[in-house]
Amino acid sequence: MMLAEKRRSIRSFTAEPVSHEDISALMKAAVLSPSAMNEQPWFFVLITRSDIIHQIEALHEPAGNCHDAPLLWIGFAENEGIAPDTDTVLALSSVMYACTERGLGSCWIAFVQEVMNCPAYCKLSTALGVPEGFHCVGALAIGHPSQEKEVPEDRRRDVFSIIS
Repeated sequence: MMLAEKRRSIRSFTAEPVSHEDISALMKAAVLSPSAMNEQPWFFVLITRSDIIHQIEALHEPAGNCHDAPLLWIGFAENEGIAPDTDTVLALSSVMYACTERGLGSCWIAFVQEVMNCPAYCKLSTALGVPEGFHCVGALAIGHPSQEKEVPEDRRRDVFSIIS
């Protein structure tokens, strides 16, 4: 079975923390991701403190949901460059597949981008260690899945045009 068939969006995690070994492997996957002209225009914030994750959730209206994941991985892209947003999203995608490979689950968390880029919370990124000149492009909830998810059968197959 291909890795792409195994990857599912996980929205229910156990309380088990993500190990330092797993985090190191995920970090390696992120930095090895492709980027336009090898610019590597990304910066990542990894949060394992549940109280901080809950504080970020509370900043969104209605309250955001990170599904009680033990790790929130936030991706930031440089404001300038060839394709910084695309490159950083590709790196986050690499992390998602690395999660699957290591038996972890992940889920794209959209509200975090809205919170991090909100002018009312402009000092939050700095407080999290993000250098100036970056903006948030997305986040992942990461942890040990609390249940196995089946490969869906309802995937559209009419999304290709093959020109030979």
